[in-house]
Order: sequence, then C-alpha cells, then structure tokens
Amino acid sequence: MVIKAIIIDDQIDAIESLKQDLMYLFPNDVQIVGESTEIDEGVLLFKEVKPSLIFLDIDLKKGTGFDYLKRIAEYDHTDYEVIFTTAFNQFAIKAIKFSAFDYLLKPIDPMDLKESINRFKENEQKKQHYTQSNVDLLLENANSVELMNKRLAIPTQDRIHFVFLNEIVYCESSQNYTQFFFKDESKLMVAKTIKDYELLLETYNFIRCHQRYLVNAKHVKSFLKEDGGVLLMNSNKKIPVSRRKKELVLHKLSEF
Repeated sequence: MVIKAIIIDDQIDAIESLKQDLMYLFPNDVQIVGESTEIDEGVLLFKEVKPSLIFLDIDLKKGTGFDYLKRIAEYDHTDYEVIFTTAFNQFAIKAIKFSAFDYLLKPIDPMDLKESINRFKENEQKKQHYTQSNVDLLLENANSVELMNKRLAIPTQDRIHFVFLNEIVYCESSQNYTQFFFKDESKLMVAKTIKDYELLLETYNFIRCHQRYLVNAKHVKSFLKEDGGVLLMNSNKKIPVSRRKKELVLHKLSEF
C-alpha cells in the first residue's frame, strides 16, 4: 500500500529536505501528493487529495499547525494521521504527547523519520489510528492551563482511552510496559516505559518515588516511616519510596 502524504510547512528548504529523505528511505511506500506553505492553501489541498498522512509544521507564518487542524476538522475526511514537525517547542510537544500524536524535531533525523513511518505502517496494519477525539484533545490541551482540565490519551492494544490526570492514582512499571491505576479502581496496561510517563507528567504533580512507581501527589494521604519510607495513598494502598528518592519525595509533597 502506498501512503499518500502531504507536507504543510512554511519553509521551502524544510519541505525539500523532507521530500528527499522520504524518496531515499521509502521510494515505493510514500508518495508526496501535495505541499503547501500556507494554511488556507493547505486546507484546500487536504480537501482535494484526501491524504492518509500529513507532515505538519507547528509554527506557520499565519498561525499554527493546531489552527490548521481546526480548519480541516470541518471536513468529513477523517481517515488520516498527522506527524508534526517542529523546532523545539516544549509546550507544543507536551500537548502533542498528551494527545498520542507523533512528532519529529527539526532538523529531522532520517532515522527518526524512518521510525515514524514504520509506526504509521504498524498502526495501519492494526487499523489502530487516532480519531477525531485525539484532534479534539490536542486542541483542548493546547489551550488548557488548568491541571483539572488536562486529559491524557492512553493507547492500549485495542483502543485509545482519554483520561483526566486527576483520575490517575499511580503508575507501576512492568519491564517495557506501564500499568495505570485509577481512582475508580480500574487499570490499563500500556506498551511504554514508566520513564516516558515520568517525563510527560512530572510537571503535573506526579512524583517518581521508586524505580517501579510514579504517583499522583493528589492521591497521597501520608508518608509513613516504616520500611525506610512508604506512601499511603487515599485508597490505603502502600507504595514504597526508595532511599535515594526519599528527600526529593518529601520536598515535592511539602510543595503540593
């Protein structure tokens, strides 16, 4: 199957560089069916060619990649995915990760590009693409500054779950997987490491208290001195605190 792709980027050099990399890495798999440097023109292009993949720059001259997504959301064609391309923009990247989108940092490393296309192919085979809900969540998180309004897209084997951060009690590592435990006592297993979620959630009152555990400070009832240090959660679940993290955990809890 040939992937029909378009590129929306206000830098001509960036478009040409990406096209050359795709032609070299995937000469028979990816077909660039259009490109644009402007949002308005890019919206018409999307409507005309109905791509299955969009390479979308975040910082455009007359708006952002998020503005572009708002515009194309008006059309019925929803069978597409987005790979964002951006220079380092911490806020935008966090919103992208929260919404389970893929992204590439500029200047784009060809090996990172290859991995992104391979992930797209895997999702295509599994028929596990994001939905309009992911787009809505991305726009919601990009405009949200309130923690209570933040939601996280959690992709499992058969679907993508959208959860409020405040509903997450803690996460537990299981090799290259992470299990989420929620306030309603439900749980989800995700094929990502706990380190990935630590980096994503550390600025939202989540504390890595142990090699295996990442806890939501909102759900910590108290710190117990037994066994070198234990966090007692509101659910009465006890979670160990490693010796080397004890001081950091107590400091973060005192700030919460």
